[in-house]
Amino acid sequence: MLDDEEAGEKIDMVPLSNNTVARRIQDLADDIQNELISRLHLCDAYSLQLDESTDVAGLAVLLVFVRYNFES
Repeated sequence: MLDDEEAGEKIDMVPLSNNTVARRIQDLADDIQNELISRLHLCDAYSLQLDESTDVAGLAVLLVFVRYNFES
């Protein structure tokens, strides 16, 4: 995304703690969830597809696919 090394070095100097990164990821996830819910309230119909599996550690993973027609 950056063309010169100097800009990349300046970005690398910005300290990001684990808490900062985790908070930003959570903020993004919350924003996406709120946007999806508001779009689903505006559309006429939607369909859900659910898939459950387990990972190598034996933890359950649930995937949810939502299809809807949305015109902004």
